[in-house]
Amino acid sequence: MHLKTDVMKRFIFITIILGAILSSCTKEPEAGFFTSKVDVYVGEDIYFTNNSLNAERFEWDFGDGTYSTLVNPVHAYQLNGEYTVALTAIGKDNFYDRAYQNITVKTPPELVITVLEYYDEYPVENASVILYPTYDDWLDETNPVAEVFTDADGVAVFENLREQRYYVDVWEEFHDNYTLAAEDV
Repeated sequence: MHLKTDVMKRFIFITIILGAILSSCTKEPEAGFFTSKVDVYVGEDIYFTNNSLNAERFEWDFGDGTYSTLVNPVHAYQLNGEYTVALTAIGKDNFYDRAYQNITVKTPPELVITVLEYYDEYPVENASVILYPTYDDWLDETNPVAEVFTDADGVAVFENLREQRYYVDVWEEFHDNYTLAAEDV
């Protein structure tokens, strides 16, 4: 009977010690995240998804002087360039881990169209330049994407366009391209 009690005491002692050791162990955080995009245009939203483990707080450094403590922030850059995003995942006892991701921010594409008079090739000021997404839209004059008027140098600048093919229509009161098209095959 004495042997049984001694084994039981040892079992209880080991259980208590093992419990104390395990309860004092703190799992260190592991920082991790992914982004909706790594190549973006100025002003375009990027969605950050945090998949860190064993963390209680988060600190995001977007590399452009802005920060966030949200779990899953959204951020847009205001200048083009290369940025390194750092996520700091902070756990118990202020243990922390960091994860990084590079982001490339580009200036949105722009399209520059110069309108010149057909025969004498002088700049046409105040001409309407309209972009259409398809040939049928251009033909039917439906669904215009954007309209810009030329400056004194005959230049129209379109900004923040999607990268795609556009169909262009140009019109100015004294320079009718429909009449010109009918005259010159």
